[in-house]
Amino acid sequence: MSLPSPALTPDQLPTRPTPSHSQSNPITNQLHPTQNGQSHLYHNGQSNPYISNGQSYQHDQSHMEGNGHAIISAPSVISDQKELRSLVEDHLLKLSQDLFEMEICAGEVGEGMEGAVPRLLGEINKSLLQLNQLSSQMTDSVPNQIVDNIDRNRNPHSYTKNTLSRATGENQYALGRVLGLESFRNQLYSSISESFPQLPLPERRHQPISNRIEKDEFPAVPPPMR
Repeated sequence: MSLPSPALTPDQLPTRPTPSHSQSNPITNQLHPTQNGQSHLYHNGQSNPYISNGQSYQHDQSHMEGNGHAIISAPSVISDQKELRSLVEDHLLKLSQDLFEMEICAGEVGEGMEGAVPRLLGEINKSLLQLNQLSSQMTDSVPNQIVDNIDRNRNPHSYTKNTLSRATGENQYALGRVLGLESFRNQLYSSISESFPQLPLPERRHQPISNRIEKDEFPAVPPPMR
């Protein structure tokens, strides 16, 4: 007659191994603390820090559903527009780099690089989703003409140059009209005072332009001919 085996405690019960997240999900993101107390976001074993002023943004974490679609968690709200703009620029640079690498991998498929294009497509899709989520927090706007210039392979700085040149010309034209009216009013005021000294003149409602502008930057207006 065999003796019954002793009962096992819950700690001694065999546990089923949990599948690793990195095995089921090709897109893995882990936060690792550094010596200076900041956190770097490691993507597939590569460091990809999203840090601004000692703050780490964990909005880049994602997981895969059973159907293979990546679900991007909602980004944390960033109140500082400067930090948000810097983060968007980093995402755009990463997106352009992934597009460039995908073009190279699609044109020259080497041995062991068959899965590079699908991997880069997943990265590009994730970057587009992140940019779409961050766009709701941005208050800055980009004129449509700049986007059109970029699509037409034109330098977007030409838009800024043309806008500044047009604004400068309009300001100079408006300044010339103001100075001309001011000079005409001064001459009219002086002529009425000399011709009709007993006639009271109305007080000025607006302060005249300083004499420094009239004397230093513009020549004196000659007196009217009698």
